[in-house]
Amino acid sequence: MIADDLLQQAKDLLKADSRRPRQTSLRRAVSASYYALFHEVCRLSADALVGAGRYGSPAWVRVYRALQHNQAAKRCKQVAARNLHPTANSIGAVFPALQFERHTADYDPTGFAKGREEVERLISDAETAVADLRAMPMDVRLELSTCLLFDDRR
Repeated sequence: MIADDLLQQAKDLLKADSRRPRQTSLRRAVSASYYALFHEVCRLSADALVGAGRYGSPAWVRVYRALQHNQAAKRCKQVAARNLHPTANSIGAVFPALQFERHTADYDPTGFAKGREEVERLISDAETAVADLRAMPMDVRLELSTCLLFDDRR
């Protein structure tokens, strides 16, 4: 799965420099960690709304690609506020935090000052979130997916 490969890539980037990883390796590891979680949320949504058995179908791909980064981060905060489910609440907190760190790693030429231990923690946070998503009950997956993809009408 994409998420597993991205998490492994993040870990490999830290291993490549055994003593002190280069800033570019640390930055890419943070970015890969965020994208691992993002792609897992996309997969979870497509599986919940279209069905895992329809992987690759036009409808499945459409749902997978429907999640927008900034919108997802805002809606994750709303999910956490709704107290939907302990795991969903955790994802609601971790997703925007990882997105913030990714933005810093990818776009801020001076503001990224993370060391190996901090980046390892971010990788671990992403890894835990991915595992939590996979263990989430189907009804919670469906609720989380619809919360992330659709606006509430008032």
